Amino acid sequence: MPNTPSGVSANGGVTPHWELSVGVTPLGSSGVKVSQVTYSNIKGTSSTPVAVTFNCSPSNPCRGIRMRDVQLTFENRPATSFCTNAGGTSSGTVIPKSCLYRIKNK
Repeated sequence: MPNTPSGVSANGGVTPHWELSVGVTPLGSSGVKVSQVTYSNIKGTSSTPVAVTFNCSPSNPCRGIRMRDVQLTFENRPATSFCTNAGGTSSGTVIPKSCLYRIKNK
């Protein structure tokens, strides 16, 4: 997947590119709860420096996101990631470095 606008899409849109992006409404809340999603074996380039974005709602945070062997670059360099209210785990080679917070079991 060469030179995609923002890596892999999780926001339900039908697009001709990959982008790892989950967002909330401008008011900061979402009725959609994203959980138990795995991104695995994804390699490619992004056309923006931030290839991974999880901008999740404080009222419905993203939980149980798993990233395994995800490698996205920007202009032949590692891309970056941005997370808000997003928890999960990463394993294998994950570039950019995961910004997901770890959720402790209760």
